[in-house]
Amino acid sequence: MLSTIAKLAEGVHASMIGPMSSEGRSSAPKQLEVPADVRIGVVVSGYYAQITSRLREGAVRELARLVPGAEVSEIVDVPGCFELTVAASVLAHSGRFDGVVSWGCLVKGETSHDRYIAQAVANGLTQVAVETRVPIGFGVLTVDSIEQAHARSGAAGSAGKGNKGAEAMGAVLQTIVSLRSVGQLQRSHP
Repeated sequence: MLSTIAKLAEGVHASMIGPMSSEGRSSAPKQLEVPADVRIGVVVSGYYAQITSRLREGAVRELARLVPGAEVSEIVDVPGCFELTVAASVLAHSGRFDGVVSWGCLVKGETSHDRYIAQAVANGLTQVAVETRVPIGFGVLTVDSIEQAHARSGAAGSAGKGNKGAEAMGAVLQTIVSLRSVGQLQRSHP
């Protein structure tokens, strides 16, 4: 029994984490063994739309790069980050998606409001993923300034922290592959 658990853990670790970058973060493999008909639902906050639209664009490019021919199956627009959880829950509970990715942007203000929203969204999306067993990508930027948001959304001329939307999509796809490899993700959609 213990050796089976160790083998499962080893397989999950290798496929979920992937090769490590020099910054200690996982870097996605060049191409995942995800079926071309993978169904990904997307939830996008309209607040800071200039930022979230770049996160969405980066994620769509990442999906096309990792799963040639695949497309985002459905996009749900919501007003702000707080609404991401309920929309992701509806998509995940529908049984039509292999994974759901959410994007939003929270910029620190004069009060601690952003921290309460960030915590509620992180906890809510985690709860949805655990309850439904549908991987949920957390593409919510929690930044101190709009400049940091631009840098993390792949804006031209920014300090260049990559595109966190693409990273969230890569994480969902890697998790789909990992869960399927241990028989924990069953496709329920046609």
